[in-house]
Amino acid sequence: MELWRAGRLPVEKLISGVITLEQINEGMDSLADGAAVRQVIRF
Repeated sequence: MELWRAGRLPVEKLISGVITLEQINEGMDSLADGAAVRQVIRF
């Protein structure tokens, strides 16, 4: 948290996308294909 707050850890740049819970299967496929690295699930 300290690094993020200080601007030294760009967490936002590490997120590939935001998906909904209904899109979880497509999101897992994207991870398996290498099209995404990290995704945030919005409930």
